[in-house]
Amino acid sequence: MARLTAHEASKISSGIVKREAIVRTFETSALLRNIGIRNINGDTYTYNVEAVLPQVGFRAYNQGFQSSVGTVNQKAEVLKLLGSDADVDKRIERNHPGSRAEVERSHALAIALAAERYIMNGDATTNPAEFDGLRKRVSGNMAVPANLNNPTANSPLSLSALLKARDNVMNPTAFLMSKDMARIVSQAAHANLGGTIQIGKDDFGFRTTFFDGLPIWVVDMDDRGQRIIDFNEVGPAGGAANTSSIYIVSSGANGVTLLQNGGIMIEDLGEIHAEPILRTRIEWQLGLAVHHERAAARVWGITNAPATA
Repeated sequence: MARLTAHEASKISSGIVKREAIVRTFETSALLRNIGIRNINGDTYTYNVEAVLPQVGFRAYNQGFQSSVGTVNQKAEVLKLLGSDADVDKRIERNHPGSRAEVERSHALAIALAAERYIMNGDATTNPAEFDGLRKRVSGNMAVPANLNNPTANSPLSLSALLKARDNVMNPTAFLMSKDMARIVSQAAHANLGGTIQIGKDDFGFRTTFFDGLPIWVVDMDDRGQRIIDFNEVGPAGGAANTSSIYIVSSGANGVTLLQNGGIMIEDLGEIHAEPILRTRIEWQLGLAVHHERAAARVWGITNAPATA
């Protein structure tokens, strides 16, 4: 494959418990299965985002080109530590061998699902210990209202708005949306309101719905059993938090990339002296980078109603 994904990276991680936990999570999460990933050393990743290209033009013979310099904005992403301590009474492990490994697997799964929530909804302003997700990062011209004809209103999804947002993204690779929204989009396409729906497989052989040629990565439940993308957002009209969003991303080295240092780490701390507990520390140092201003778009202010053309 041309790009390294989190799913593929998990397979080359050492440790049976870690490998089984992460692969199993990625097999049920389209986002974690397919998003591009970059392994870095340290806890900070610095990169340039192209803002203005240099000017170019024609020249005549015996004349020179006009010198010009483009503009780039330097950004820095600080990786954050996500994890938990998995405790098991040593008597339980003695009486039921394998209990500790199962607890470790469940913690690793929870961490991965929590990571999916932060990729979408993380907000470092609210909690400096986490990183900003796509909801916080996508703004300006890349945030498209649900109805292009009424941009300050909360509205049912207009497929023309969805296609415009897709066209705003340079080299789009996927739509990200909830199951409810995927159903709304599919019903609209089948009703010939715009776009097309196909059923196929992603790069790993999993059944995937494609809208107008791009896969839909359904973002479902997090580690708390709550919907990561739901009708719980405040739209452009303000008021109650009862709207939702669809995201379009260009995933990969030059677009939206998940950052990590070493993958999920599992450390056996042994028995805790104060009590008969066997403790395992599980953590994932990760962050998010958006390498281009046109790497992600968002259709927002979508109400829970059938889509329109």
